[in-house]
Amino acid sequence: MPMRKYLPFLILLIIIALTLISVNFIRQQSVFSNKPTEYGLVSFRVLNGWNNAPVADARIVIPEAHMDVYTNAQGETPALKVPLIRNSNFDNIHPQSWGEVSVLVYRDGYADFALFHLQVMKNKFRSVELLLFPKNDDTVFSLIESPPKQWVNDVINKYRNHTFE
Repeated sequence: MPMRKYLPFLILLIIIALTLISVNFIRQQSVFSNKPTEYGLVSFRVLNGWNNAPVADARIVIPEAHMDVYTNAQGETPALKVPLIRNSNFDNIHPQSWGEVSVLVYRDGYADFALFHLQVMKNKFRSVELLLFPKNDDTVFSLIESPPKQWVNDVINKYRNHTFE
């Protein structure tokens, strides 16, 4: 009889324990699924925007990848293995096959520069040229890379005659 008295309490404890275990498992799965398993290669060349002279010692930061690198005397970086971080905002519209990262560039004497949505293609190399301009005030330059033309055309055509009800 005494065991029967505690049975509902014991069942409740088991349910709570199983719930906590499953929530922790789901949380771990979502964290692991966000770890990149695909990469592309990107190198950078930083030039003075007025005279195309190489900018040495410019610091290039890719925050999403926790990376930073400095340009050499020719204003260049080695090829960097950059993770494909997919933009899930378009998954229900038209999924993207590439990843995107932000690129920040710092160099004393030059205006800070930011490039958002730089495309990283799986197992492909790309070289990116960035122009820095001498600093004369608190100007910051920022650009956004547009998606590939074919992807944009696909999205436009998909919704051309589509009506929402």
